Amino acid sequence: MATSTASEKILDRVAKLLAIAEHPNTPPAEAEVALMQANSLITKHAIDEAILRQSQSVTERRAIRHSVIVLGGGEFRPYLRTIFEAAAEALRVSIAQKWVGKAEPEFHMYGADEDVAWLDMLFNMIKLQFLTKLDPKWDETLGYDANVYNFKVAGFKWVEIDKEAQRHGYPRNESTKTIQHVIDIDGDQWEFWERRMTWRDDLVLDREAGQVRQYNGYFHKLKAAYVRHAKTIGDETRVVTQSHQAYRLSFAESFRSTMSMRFWKMEEDAKREYDTVPGAALAIRDMKDDADRAMWADFPSMSPEEVAKRRRAAQEQAEAERKAREDMLAAMSPKERQTFLEAEEAQARKDAKRARAWERKNSFYWDESARSRGAAAANAVDLTRKAGSAGQGATRGQIG
Repeated sequence: MATSTASEKILDRVAKLLAIAEHPNTPPAEAEVALMQANSLITKHAIDEAILRQSQSVTERRAIRHSVIVLGGGEFRPYLRTIFEAAAEALRVSIAQKWVGKAEPEFHMYGADEDVAWLDMLFNMIKLQFLTKLDPKWDETLGYDANVYNFKVAGFKWVEIDKEAQRHGYPRNESTKTIQHVIDIDGDQWEFWERRMTWRDDLVLDREAGQVRQYNGYFHKLKAAYVRHAKTIGDETRVVTQSHQAYRLSFAESFRSTMSMRFWKMEEDAKREYDTVPGAALAIRDMKDDADRAMWADFPSMSPEEVAKRRRAAQEQAEAERKAREDMLAAMSPKERQTFLEAEEAQARKDAKRARAWERKNSFYWDESARSRGAAAANAVDLTRKAGSAGQGATRGQIG
């Protein structure tokens, strides 16, 4: 009971530090310091717990905590998985993946009680902020300008933002001004006048009439809203993207790499903390070994012995296949061998061609705007915001 009470006090102190960090009036630098203090507090507690375990018998030690989490994220699950694995490594938690039928895979966490709780909280906050930036929802508590801005920095096209605004009661982008269009069609200049009375999804205009499809000038109102809010919050980098998908993937990749680097730094800070206490590094390693053994008890296939056994079996299989091929070639006549090798080489070229075609189809151009914003979002991410709290998922300065 005493140990449980001590753990509750530690987590309560951490929660208070995080409350300071998440306050909107807290400067970003101070928020980062609060996060570092919270992590340092958890690390020091882990050191105390690890050293205590060394002096206890197996029956006296606190049980390793086992908890389960589902990552979610849909198409962005691979990015979230990398972040989750980096966080687990930094926070001394062993993890194992388990598929349950065709549903989302479960991730099982093993470690000291406070470490697992800390990992669960941090990861869920990161996920909320990450997905909110990539797939924002219209927020009725925000004004028109802020909502337009949030969708634009998520890489949405003006036509998509306009439809979303209409769904929430804002009229179509329209104007009663008479304007002149000068548009290039296959090298010819076409000029015509029209009144901006309504917005249509697809302007059915043909070449003979000097018309084109879907003129983007209708979105002046949205653009003005985006620029106004960007100026209000001090965002001087304008979003200009030709591909929504490229923007999203560039943002996600940059967010993942930056977030992983932050957790690597957190892990290095923890190691320096271990060096301040004699025997702490060894005690932490022993506690991590306990977590690994608890995980291997539930997932025997992940134990070092089983992994080594599978590696040996794979090597033996590869060697057997190599020998069988050599024997087959040796049994062939020179002409048969040449025909076989030429066919093998031709198949290899076809496979390489298919691989390049797949890569071209599934690759995307880096969107530098999204890349810089993904890094900024990861650096500004408030790892302290609690699930369900007002404004969850926001980052300081609302940098997309």
